Amino acid sequence: MTVGLTDILQVEVRVVLEGLKLAWDRGFRQIELECDSAMLIEFIRNGWASMSNDGKIRGIRGLCLIHLGVKFRHIQGEVNRVAGCVAKANGGMMDQLVILEEPPRYVREFLEDDIRHC
Repeated sequence: MTVGLTDILQVEVRVVLEGLKLAWDRGFRQIELECDSAMLIEFIRNGWASMSNDGKIRGIRGLCLIHLGVKFRHIQGEVNRVAGCVAKANGGMMDQLVILEEPPRYVREFLEDDIRHC
């Protein structure tokens, strides 16, 4: 299976949109969203999302206008080890939102390492 830049960006867009919806539904109003796609963050920050043909990107922009407290923070992909590990464990076949109440064993080491370095 070949994954191109467009595919990766589409996944990032979907994850950001679903994350914002989930946060809103759970009552969070001040949100700090970490994303390893600098291109997507700039697209949203600069207002270009409102001109997009993609309904998901416009949806992100709309939720950001509702969530006046949304802050985007770019993180390097290699720093986002937990997301990478979960994606690899699912073989790139994740086509639905999965909410983990407890982190899987295979990512706990990464999370504990992150806590130690905060």
